[in-house]
Amino acid sequence: MDPNNENMPVGGESIGMPQETQPAEAPAMETQAPVVETPAPAPEMSTTSSSPEQKSAGPVVGSIIIIVIIILGGLYFWGKRLSNNDPTLNGPSADEIMQQDDAELAALQSQSNSDELTDIEADLTNTDLDNLDKELENIDLDF
Repeated sequence: MDPNNENMPVGGESIGMPQETQPAEAPAMETQAPVVETPAPAPEMSTTSSSPEQKSAGPVVGSIIIIVIIILGGLYFWGKRLSNNDPTLNGPSADEIMQQDDAELAALQSQSNSDELTDIEADLTNTDLDNLDKELENIDLDF
């Protein structure tokens, strides 16, 4: 046979001669992962409720301090107004009341000791009970 293999049929096989066979090369195919397109994430809109942002406590503390100062100022002026309207602070003291001469007390002590009906009637007509409740206004000062 022909050493150059010129008479070789088209497929590379020779008739009658054993030939070293090489495995046929498969066409070069690269395996690629399937391309899956995902939609691009939408840009996040900044909202105060959904995004936990660090906020400073300065404005909150400042507001609390201002509110406390306003409340304390209101209580101070309210207390001043109440103390100016208190009649017991402007009236006479208990010692002054006790040292005053009481004409009614002197009149009651000057009654007669007689058991006669005419003397009792005279003492009753001379006794003035109209101002009996006059000192009730100052009763709180005694204690």
